Amino acid sequence: MFNDAAADANSMYNYYKEVSYDQLEVTTTFYPTTATTVVSYQDSQPRAYYQPYNEVTNTSGYQDDDERKEREHALLKSAVDYVSPQIPDSLDVDADDDNYVDNVCFIIYGDPDGWSELLWPHMWSLYFTEAYINEKRVLTYNFQLQTSLYSSGVGVLCHEMFHSLGAPDLYHYIDDGLQPVYKWDIMEINLNPPQHMGAYMKCRYGTWISSIPEITSDGAYNLNPLTSPTNNCYKVASPYSSTEYFMVEYRKKSGTFENSLPGEVLLEGEKMYPVLAGVAVPDHPVLTPRE
Repeated sequence: MFNDAAADANSMYNYYKEVSYDQLEVTTTFYPTTATTVVSYQDSQPRAYYQPYNEVTNTSGYQDDDERKEREHALLKSAVDYVSPQIPDSLDVDADDDNYVDNVCFIIYGDPDGWSELLWPHMWSLYFTEAYINEKRVLTYNFQLQTSLYSSGVGVLCHEMFHSLGAPDLYHYIDDGLQPVYKWDIMEINLNPPQHMGAYMKCRYGTWISSIPEITSDGAYNLNPLTSPTNNCYKVASPYSSTEYFMVEYRKKSGTFENSLPGEVLLEGEKMYPVLAGVAVPDHPVLTPRE
């Protein structure tokens, strides 16, 4: 699930190697160390302590966001302090040399609770308290639930990891019935195996696409699938705004990861027929699949 580098393996390592066009390799080491069994840190507080307060069913639960933050961060600091003596000094936990651990993934035993509650998969920063690995501060982390990994698998791992790289969610936090990008981007709906993120997201947050060429005149334009490292997207300026533009990309059901797509682009010979177009605003893209 994490490090499998075998051809066609559904793993986070293979996913980021593919979506980044071989520019990013995410390798994971596991602690506490063990030979053949899974060993975990067990906290002194019961599970209910990390769940929302209820005057009838859970009087020990957290009562507001501040209390939730304090409890979550104290839990994770305790877990880091427990395992950090086992982590060898030779392990490079700070590849970009910013004095912070690049990323830590905590896997919590059991089922998730409700969306946005403490026991729900998320990415956050450990800013309320301080914990260190090899003298580097732990800040950015992914918080996963055991059974979510059974059901959502590599999809939820890669979704949260892309948050750690700076990407936002593309789904609406309020249930308004709208799905801006539907299943065409892992940051709205994470499939398993996970699908690629859109070209704009790759360029803006992954920097794996150096620039997006703009179409400024009529003509026939060739477009490779998004899985190709070159000639894989265009943008077209909006006639209604100087700060918005349409993204055009070709998505094809293929390979391990793009096979999860709900469909694929239609082509007429070598001419482009876009399946995905939409509006992107600086720092907060909103894309809409074309029917």
